Amino acid sequence: MGQYHPFTYNREKGRGLFLAEGVLCCIDVKSDISDQKELERGLCQIQRVKKIERKPTIGEMRYGTDYDWERLRRIPCILFAFRSPSGQSLKKNVEKAIAKLKISPEEAFDAIVVYDKGIIYNIKNPRDKLMIYVGKERRMGIVGCVYDKRTLMNFLIYLSHTIPWEIKVSPIILTYLEKFRKNSVGVF
Repeated sequence: MGQYHPFTYNREKGRGLFLAEGVLCCIDVKSDISDQKELERGLCQIQRVKKIERKPTIGEMRYGTDYDWERLRRIPCILFAFRSPSGQSLKKNVEKAIAKLKISPEEAFDAIVVYDKGIIYNIKNPRDKLMIYVGKERRMGIVGCVYDKRTLMNFLIYLSHTIPWEIKVSPIILTYLEKFRKNSVGVF
């Protein structure tokens, strides 16, 4: 949760209410995505989060280009695993799963990170700031990079560029309360 999100998490029950505008990033952690069904399960979980669209909140100041904010209307989602097949095999498994599950580009993962192996990025648009070149050719779509022991460092660098920079003048909850008021919902 971001710094502007109201505290809505119950540690004892392990549950909470998370308003989309206050979620900076969603990371689904899996121990092993070598099994195609577990990979598909992770991609489906990300798809459910990606279906949620964030709305601007009252008094919000944003940094970045118009494309940055267009892209960030959906929560950045990352699948993190400790084990997986080789990079090439994982990339093929991911492409196969996305086709099988009919996941649209907007609802697909932003990155898949495999500890001590590398990162598979999903570069969805030429306006994306993430640029990976092979020779003089920029790669688009699902692109894997082998980082080995530098994977976590590259993951942190990626997060620092993916997470939105914003300043909210008012708490996020005020936007929701205003919607309740307009829809004649009693708040007590």
